[in-house]
Amino acid sequence: MHQVIDNNPEAKGASAVLDKHKDEYMLSPCGVNRWIVVELCDHILVQHLRVANFELFSSIAKSVRLSISER
Repeated sequence: MHQVIDNNPEAKGASAVLDKHKDEYMLSPCGVNRWIVVELCDHILVQHLRVANFELFSSIAKSVRLSISER
């Protein structure tokens, strides 16, 4: 089980980042600091992190930061 815990206040549809349907996505205006916090309820071993953008007319991520915590 995983869920979106928090995101930047300007974002709409943040839970879509975890949805397997590629026609739903998170929208956030340009010029704001965009971020999202996802909770993973099970212990995991991260081997790969994939960031994808399937929307043809949107911007791409300039940087990605992955933070991990035991709690």
